[in-house]
Amino acid sequence: MFCTSCGRTIGVEDRICPYCKAENRLAIKHEENIAQFENSFSNTEGEVIKASGKTKGLWIRALILGVMIAAIIILNILTQKNYHGPDTDEILKQEAFEHCEEYTAQLDDLLKERNYVDFAAFIHAYEIPYTYDEYKQFVSLAYCANRYYDCVRHMEAVVLHSTDKDYHDSRELQIQHFCMYLSEFINTCEVQKEREKDKYYLNCICDMEEDMKALVRTWLNVDEAGAEEFMGLSETQMAVRMEEVFVK
Repeated sequence: MFCTSCGRTIGVEDRICPYCKAENRLAIKHEENIAQFENSFSNTEGEVIKASGKTKGLWIRALILGVMIAAIIILNILTQKNYHGPDTDEILKQEAFEHCEEYTAQLDDLLKERNYVDFAAFIHAYEIPYTYDEYKQFVSLAYCANRYYDCVRHMEAVVLHSTDKDYHDSRELQIQHFCMYLSEFINTCEVQKEREKDKYYLNCICDMEEDMKALVRTWLNVDEAGAEEFMGLSETQMAVRMEEVFVK
């Protein structure tokens, strides 16, 4: 999930954003609901165990099993409600409409700075409904920037990969993710360049492509021609080439 304050990626159970130190309201609410649930479940479980001590039989065992299953179901519902429910999304979307002029100005400033990562992060963090009329000028750019953001995020994971043997994601997997998003980024840019009618935003898309090419040159230590050639490969071919560089 994304921090609603700074837009950086954080864990769903992080109470405090490790980057800007803002509170994660979803995580705090989730903990409160889980505490209430566990208290209620403990009371119910105690009653069942007490009853089972007095009356031994298959139906008591079935009742205990039923309570356990119900607990799992309720826990799952609580988790989905807090992390995937519509409340927070709707609040952010409403704020996006109320602060349309302010948010639009901030997005334009990020484009002027050629800061496409923060542009995409801002859209994610504030749930900007860029397909709606109020933000429709950003549609093509948002599609491209989202893929650009994914490319940068996964490439950083490849380059800065942990050497801890217990690290949950392999470098090969991160490479596959990067190659998938890079392929999507290239295809998305081609499609959106055909659709974008505004010359300024069209230039932004072209600039984003050049930025990505420059990043590939830096990451893979290749020249202009090498970056061009790499970005023309299939996902599988890209992955093989990257593993030759990063996987020892």
